[in-house]
Amino acid sequence: MAKTELFVRKTSGGVYVVNPESQTTGNIFFVDSGSSTGGTSAGYGSNPDAPFTTIDSAINQTTANNGDIIYVMPGHSETLTGASAITCDVAGVSIIGIGRGAARPTLLLDAGASVSIVISAASVYWENVIFSAGHADITAGIEVSSTDAAFHNCEWKQNTTNENFLSCIRTSASANACDGLSVTNSVVTDVDTSCVNFITIREDVDLLVMNDNFIELGVNKSNAVICVASGKDVTSCQILRNYV
Repeated sequence: MAKTELFVRKTSGGVYVVNPESQTTGNIFFVDSGSSTGGTSAGYGSNPDAPFTTIDSAINQTTANNGDIIYVMPGHSETLTGASAITCDVAGVSIIGIGRGAARPTLLLDAGASVSIVISAASVYWENVIFSAGHADITAGIEVSSTDAAFHNCEWKQNTTNENFLSCIRTSASANACDGLSVTNSVVTDVDTSCVNFITIREDVDLLVMNDNFIELGVNKSNAVICVASGKDVTSCQILRNYV
């Protein structure tokens, strides 16, 4: 019999599932804050009937550069507080939200201007997740300090009036640490006039990609959507088909 791309894996609790190799041969985890049978410790997450209840707890169980995927279920919500409320510190992990419209997973960044999500490992991928500002003048919603961070089909928005990001994404102050940053097919509606920009680039960055996004900012000055620090360079970038 010819080999197919399907393979069988055994999940926690003895349940067998069939996955295509084209998806991944790495570990698959599930996150659902609405589950009454979920938890945050090891042993949860490999079965959608016993999921992790937070994204950070799922990241803690992933393996670097293994192709691991974290699926975040429809209606999942987390209120994040403090700096590094979620730390993406495992390389090569994909975090993929399931659902459409308001049913997409939503992360509310709240309780102070320093609240943030940190990406400190290479090749971290986010898809179909809403990042919502729940406090006034959040310095930077997502702090990136490693290469090849990617966001696809995500959304940054205000939770309500006067709750906003000053910058949605900010790169580190180390040259070329954030090469390969990519934002595609995403939506930004940060319309408070205190908003400064969408992406703050603090050091040299190579291979920036920013394509097919809808961006609506409420800046009250002549600030750019992408703000590059004085004397720093963005090289070999691709910026195409954005609606601003």
